[in-house]
Amino acid sequence: MAQIIEVLLKWGYDVSASLIDLYPNPKSGSGPRIEWLLEPVDATHVPPKLAGVRTMFSAFHHFRPDAAKAILKDAFDRRRAICIFESGSGTLLMAGMMIGVPVAVLALMPFARPFRWAYLVFTYLIPLVPLILLWDGMVSILRLYSPEQMKKLTEDLQAPDDAWEIGGIQVRGIPGGLPYLIGRPIP
Repeated sequence: MAQIIEVLLKWGYDVSASLIDLYPNPKSGSGPRIEWLLEPVDATHVPPKLAGVRTMFSAFHHFRPDAAKAILKDAFDRRRAICIFESGSGTLLMAGMMIGVPVAVLALMPFARPFRWAYLVFTYLIPLVPLILLWDGMVSILRLYSPEQMKKLTEDLQAPDDAWEIGGIQVRGIPGGLPYLIGRPIP
């Protein structure tokens, strides 16, 4: 978020960000124009006092279809812009590429800081860390919403003064591109 704010400031926009979560974790990110709201916020029922553009980066796939639809409907009903960006495509090829994760963990774990003997034990003697990361990554990739699935989630959220842009950002080496959804009221 700090990098996005920095780019928008260079482009002349006066921006800041309020980070929200059902389980707020202020230690996970900060910056001079970033604030964490400490009270829990459900993305399917965002309080009306929270204005601005709603954004999600690499998180939408964590919501089952009914909750994902509720997130979009809440933004639509409250006439709030929403931007959703995922960091992979939900293809079997992409899931197959996840095999590199355990290899990377095996190669890089000795350099992890702070050092803990448990990291080495659960990476090399009992390889739970590489297996858990492989499983988590594969499940996440297979749960990513495709642009077609995102279109289906928005098909009954239509109004003449509202627009949905859904597609895939083409990135070399990522089949199908990175899925995104932008919904906004038209002034």
